[in-house]
Amino acid sequence: MKDKVVLITGGAAGIGKATAEAFVEEEAVVVIWDVNEEKGNELAGSFLSSGKKSAFRKVDVTNLEDVEAGVAAIIDEFGKLDVLVNNAGITM
Repeated sequence: MKDKVVLITGGAAGIGKATAEAFVEEEAVVVIWDVNEEKGNELAGSFLSSGKKSAFRKVDVTNLEDVEAGVAAIIDEFGKLDVLVNNAGITM
């Protein structure tokens, strides 16, 4: 997975966070989308401080404009998107 750009929705906590950690260990570039800005920035920051490639963007996947802007930002920054992990959800 070295240098593959991986987008994980709902990636700031729980299964999404564990998935992000697994991809980072495989040397992927991990982009985290979540509505929890604090946790998302904290996780991406921890990856960056350990020399890994990562980014966080606050995105509400139920909002088409957020999603379109988020994908455009990934392409602008990394030039591609290789893997999508659709993990975002809500607790009911």
